[in-house]
Amino acid sequence: DANSLARMATNCAAQQFEPLYEASSVGVSASVSSDSSLNGMLGSIATFPWMDAYTPAQDVYQQAMRQYAPNVVPSAASSAVWTSGQLLAAASKALSASPTPAEILSGLYAISNNNLGGLTEPIMFPSGADPVVAPCAFYITLQNGKFVDTNNGQTRC
Repeated sequence: DANSLARMATNCAAQQFEPLYEASSVGVSASVSSDSSLNGMLGSIATFPWMDAYTPAQDVYQQAMRQYAPNVVPSAASSAVWTSGQLLAAASKALSASPTPAEILSGLYAISNNNLGGLTEPIMFPSGADPVVAPCAFYITLQNGKFVDTNNGQTRC
C-alpha cells in the first residue's frame, strides 16, 4: 500500500540506500507522488492510467471527473472504480425493465476479449467458468512528482 511504500522509501533514504521502486495498483497513489525518494518508481496497474485520454473511453472519464468530481484527486483507485462501472454498464446493455441477477450474468457472459475501449486489459466471462483476464498491465513512472504513462495508454502483455 502507498503508506507502507512511503515509509519504506523514507527508511531506505535514511540509510542512503536508493533503489528503484516498483509498485502495483494499490501502491500507486497520489499520496506518494510528492515523495522525492520515490522519483523514478515504476507502477503497474490493471486499469487505464488516470492521467490519460488516449482513447474515447478514457476521455469520457476525464470529462466526468472534471464535471462531477472536480475536487477528487484522480488515482489508480478512481481509474479502477470507473472501469468497474463501465464493466457493469457493458453487462447491462440488454436488461429488462425489471432486471434480474441472471440478466446481469448473461450480460457478463457476452463480454469476450473486451478491453472496454482501452480501460483495462482484455477480459471475458465464460459461462460456468472463472473470468479470464489477459496477463497485461498499464505501466507508469513517477517523474518529478507526477505519474507519467510510459506506453501511451496501451497495455503490455
